[in-house]
Amino acid sequence: MIVPNLSLDEKKRFLQRFWRREERGPVFYIGSPARNAFQGSTLPSFEELLNLELSRLMARRHILDFDIPALRTDFGTGIFPSAFGCPLRYEEGRYPWSEPIIFDDPSAVYRLRKPSVTDGLLGKVLEFTRFAVQSTEGKFPVKMTDLQGPLDIVYLLWESNNFFLALFDAPQAVHHLLNIVTELLIEFVKAQKAHASEVEFIPCHLPHYIPWGEGICVSEDLLALLSPDLYREFALPYLNALSDEFGGIFIHSCGNFTQNLDVLCEVRGLKGVNFGATETPFEDVVAKLGGKVVLSPHLGLNKEIRFSTVTEYLFHLKRVGQHIPFLYILVDTTNSLLGHDMCWRPEELEEIYAVFASWGDSHGE
Repeated sequence: MIVPNLSLDEKKRFLQRFWRREERGPVFYIGSPARNAFQGSTLPSFEELLNLELSRLMARRHILDFDIPALRTDFGTGIFPSAFGCPLRYEEGRYPWSEPIIFDDPSAVYRLRKPSVTDGLLGKVLEFTRFAVQSTEGKFPVKMTDLQGPLDIVYLLWESNNFFLALFDAPQAVHHLLNIVTELLIEFVKAQKAHASEVEFIPCHLPHYIPWGEGICVSEDLLALLSPDLYREFALPYLNALSDEFGGIFIHSCGNFTQNLDVLCEVRGLKGVNFGATETPFEDVVAKLGGKVVLSPHLGLNKEIRFSTVTEYLFHLKRVGQHIPFLYILVDTTNSLLGHDMCWRPEELEEIYAVFASWGDSHGE
């Protein structure tokens, strides 16, 4: 059974070499029930958030995978829009949702000032980061908050229909705002790392472990919506800027972004791609990026491409990616219509372990 029989420090060192493409995979993360999103119309207390995080970590101690236990600091995708003054809407069971502040007048972007890293919910993220570190006496690493990419943030600031029109009618205004957002992203990530103090700061909000200096993770959901020409013009320069600043970039995107695989090949310092294998066909990603960067499939909505069980999904990945060296596989049904709650029965975990045991020539062997 190929379960990582490694200490925590050995896992970290292995994963660092893996991101540098000095070790083979597959490495894998097995999901567990996530802590609930915010409930009600206000932010929960920091004490409540931290207790939920600690409970989440305790609940997955029996799972044998490449997870590095760390405290998450997610406050939802509205954190950067809130810093620009976007109103927030609170709904039961969801993170705060931001409303746009730019509508049919693209010149409004020139009246926006660059926020401080403490404005809006950004300040709450920093405060919670420091609180979590102090309250746990530095026992756990801290994960970077959910970082939307520059273009995704601009999209959230803009009413969606008018945003897409502006890509054609007011590209200079879009680029002006993209530059401001990119600068703010860089400043904020450095500020959050500073608030983590001497504790290890993991620049990824997803389950992956990425050591500092090996890149940064961003969510790029517009990757699935834009044509290659538009994505190349409005996303690529700003992803390159983040990659240059942080030693590489790891991109997450929902949806099917097959049309932009060639553009991803142009991202400087691309470390890897996380995608739903039930939306973006695994075969297409392997054909374009296999062996070049880390490929990290997860079980997406299970709608366009369907699997009846988790093991069927894993055997599909094995069949297509058997000889791909750099796979970081997520066994996670968080947003899937598959209907599994990830309260794994022992026999289910054994089945998952058995798939990876049958993979062969992995983990440096």
